[in-house]
Amino acid sequence: MTQPVLLADVLFPGGTLEITDLQCGPEQQKVIVLARPAERQAQCPCCHTPSSSLHSHYHRTLTDLPCLGRVVHLQLSVRRFRCREETCPKHIFCERIDDIAPRSARMTQRLITALNDMALEVGASAGWRVGQIWGVERSRTIDLRVMRCMTAIQPPTVVKHV
Repeated sequence: MTQPVLLADVLFPGGTLEITDLQCGPEQQKVIVLARPAERQAQCPCCHTPSSSLHSHYHRTLTDLPCLGRVVHLQLSVRRFRCREETCPKHIFCERIDDIAPRSARMTQRLITALNDMALEVGASAGWRVGQIWGVERSRTIDLRVMRCMTAIQPPTVVKHV
């Protein structure tokens, strides 16, 4: 007998997020995935001490890859924790979800990667038009901003043997 597959395992492999609810937006053109980090504690970014002392939480909305032509928004409930290490300068910190989205990003890492690839392959204007067909909501200049944030690929060094 096969094990049932959880939607969270399909959308977020590795068990990083738990899906709490799915909602359809107005006119059924938008899917909203409500989720929260699966871990019950987080590490302080300064001293790396794990903490489960909850301070508060806030909601963070990210745009994800479209699904079946529908816009997908990921609404995360992100928690703030208290650092219990007395020598640590950070008293309150937010849990990081860097494998899902970089800090302060409004898009998931997989959408950023797809936009990078598309912008490099076809250019910013054509990438915007393809994104419209896919159902990705963004401005015309987002590809240019995404491309500016990309790290430059270093060419390999050539070693000459004499």
